[in-house]
Amino acid sequence: MKVVLDTNVVFNDWELRKPSFQLLSKYARLSGAASIIVLEIVFLEAVANYEEQVRQQFEAAARAKARLNGFGVSEALQPTMKSPAESAEVAARDYSTRLRKRIDETAASPDHKEIAHQDLLNRCFSKRKPFRESGKGYRDTLIWEVLMRQVASNEDITYLVTRESQRLRRRKRKELASRPLG
Repeated sequence: MKVVLDTNVVFNDWELRKPSFQLLSKYARLSGAASIIVLEIVFLEAVANYEEQVRQQFEAAARAKARLNGFGVSEALQPTMKSPAESAEVAARDYSTRLRKRIDETAASPDHKEIAHQDLLNRCFSKRKPFRESGKGYRDTLIWEVLMRQVASNEDITYLVTRESQRLRRRKRKELASRPLG
């Protein structure tokens, strides 16, 4: 059994240390019957989203610091901070290192280098799922193509763990079931 984590699962557990991941990891390690997979594109997307979320928090902190100035609080009493963007970049590099280490300890991480860009463009221009009418859906498509070409097989059951809506899961399940492997 292969258990593939979608990006939104990582967004809900930035450090992959919450009980649900701990349980999955322990089951995979002790049983030998499951392998956890975090695709490289999921790792990259998680780091980018982490940086954005942290930048927003640093911006909020900078606004709070500016409000302290309005109260006449001495600069010496206020925390020193780099710019929100610079602070977020440093935090994201640190997070990237921690997440990479955690993934290396608990999961396989296939990359997306063998997926031809032209294949994705063809899928986009023909508006095939998961691309939307607007052309959005590149990352989802890349995840899907890596999943189908490098992870899923006829020899093993593959589960995609996601926090997306039921409607989208049914649509993906139908496509997966109708697409021949190999």
